[in-house]
Amino acid sequence: MVRPVPYAVIARALKHHGCTVRRRKGSHEIWYCACGAHMTVIVMGEDVSPGVLRQAVARLVCLPPGWLR
Repeated sequence: MVRPVPYAVIARALKHHGCTVRRRKGSHEIWYCACGAHMTVIVMGEDVSPGVLRQAVARLVCLPPGWLR
């Protein structure tokens, strides 16, 4: 079973690959990739669930494989 990942780890990996937060609403952040064509929603908090991680990887197709490791 895949374990939840801390929000700080995901945010650091996204920033490292040039992604930026364009909008916040409540506990949700809208992240855009460096090319600006792809976006995903990440919930701010202690841990991000495996389902949200899978969705982020699927949506941010322009990032290199294994960008979260």
